[in-house]
This record gives sequence, C-alpha cells and structure tokens, in this order.
Amino acid sequence: MPGKLFLVATPIGNLQDMTFRAIEVLRSVQRIACEDTRRTRVLLAHYQLSKPLLSLPAHDEHERKGKIIHHLLQGEDVALVSDAGTPGISDPGAATVALALGQGIEVIPVPGACAITTALCASGLPSARFCFLGFLPKSQGQARRFLEAYASLPTSLVFFESPKRLSQSLALLCEVLGPRQACIARELTKIYEEFLRGPLDVLLKLSQARTWLGEVVILTEGCLEQKRWPEALLDEALEEALFETQRARGLKEVAKQLAALSLWSDREVYQRALHVKRLRETKGQNVF
Repeated sequence: MPGKLFLVATPIGNLQDMTFRAIEVLRSVQRIACEDTRRTRVLLAHYQLSKPLLSLPAHDEHERKGKIIHHLLQGEDVALVSDAGTPGISDPGAATVALALGQGIEVIPVPGACAITTALCASGLPSARFCFLGFLPKSQGQARRFLEAYASLPTSLVFFESPKRLSQSLALLCEVLGPRQACIARELTKIYEEFLRGPLDVLLKLSQARTWLGEVVILTEGCLEQKRWPEALLDEALEEALFETQRARGLKEVAKQLAALSLWSDREVYQRALHVKRLRETKGQNVF
C-alpha cells in the first residue's frame, strides 16, 4: 500500500502558531518534503523533531516531485511543508499533489496559519467573498492587463507583494481600480506586525514616504459598481471550476453561481461552460 501525503501548514511568522496536530504529523511521518531545508530545520529544532528532508524548491518542483512520489509508493508517509503557510498556495506543492492523486495516493490536508485569511479578517474590508490573486506579474504591461481583468469583481481582492515593489504596485492599483478602500498588512504574526488602512491613494503616499521591510499583503475592496465580467475572465473562472469541482456539484449549478457574480445570464454562462468543457475534453483533461 502506498503511504499518505500530508499537506502541513506551518507558521507564517510566529512559531507558536503551529497546531498540535501538525506537530504530531511531522513526528509520525517517515520523511518531510520542504521548500527550503534550512528554514524547515529551524522549525523542527524548535519542536525538537528530526526527520529526513526532501528539498522541493518552487523553481524545481516539476523535476523533484517524482522522488517524493517514489517514497510514497514505497509505503512511506510524507509530510509536505512550505517555508510558511499552506503548501500549494503561492508556494510549491500543487504539482506534487496532482501527481500523487494521479497515482492513487491519499492526500490529507493539515490546516493552520494562512497569510490570506489572517490579513483579511483584520483588514476591515468585506470578507464574505474574496478573490486571492497571488503576486502581480513583474511586467507593468502584464500587471495592468491582469488587474483590468479582475477590476469589475464585486469581491475583496487580496495580493501578495514584495516590499521593494509595494509603491509601484500601489500606484498601478490606484490607476486601474480607482480610489477604493484598501489595507496593507505587513509582517503578520511577527513582532513588527502592522496594518495600514485607508483609500488606495492615501496608502500610496504613505508607502512612498518610508522604507518597507518584511512580507506584505495588499487588500482592496471590490468594485462597488458591478459590471459584466469580460469573456476572458468568465472563461478563466469556468476553467478553474471544471478543474477543481467534484461531481457533487453539477455543471448547471456552477453556471448559476457564476452567473450571479458575473452579471451574465444563466443560459449564457451555461453555454460558455459547455464550450470550455469541450475544449478540456479534447485535451484529455478532467471535467465533471
């Protein structure tokens, strides 16, 4: 029998945010696959744990995931961790999980700290629905087109950003999104944790007047004037739904939910969903 792949969330700053279950899983598995062995050794030492480590850096996951699957197929349980937060969420892990599932290996999530929800719950912005967009593209032109595709969403938007690019990204957010309410969350759960809240243009001026250090999350409110989604954005949402949704949710139900968000009619969304579904089938990809 193959072993189990555990996806273990780790602290995003404060080591005390490790869960009891996560510690127990790390203690019980035969190996730990990690983004950076140096960072993971610090975490393990804090909890007096020692395990063989497998390196799984973001730039080399596709080359190294096979080694992890090999150990799993040999019957070993493996825990997958990133440097901070949940594996696979803007961190290595998604490709390894997909390969493991394809091999019939059981994948078990062990939830814990997450920068996205940590920032959102204290931002003061609406949190019932939100869209996480990761890091903006490095090219200004690509970043602008990326933002324009999501500008009409009525949900709060969440981004990761490096401190060096914060002012540049805030300036672009101001241009594309306008004077929306926003929040900058910095160094979450750490000693110098900080939240700055206000209109985007005000936060831009604040960012230009100081030097930034540490991990940063940017959050903005959604579009208050709802607009019909561009066709490309609708197709992207349908692609994601077709990839992630299990048979418990049918195509018509997904189409109805996206119609309510996108301001397309139920019938239009359903027709687009059928089109995207056919494209996936021609490529041999999983659908409902």
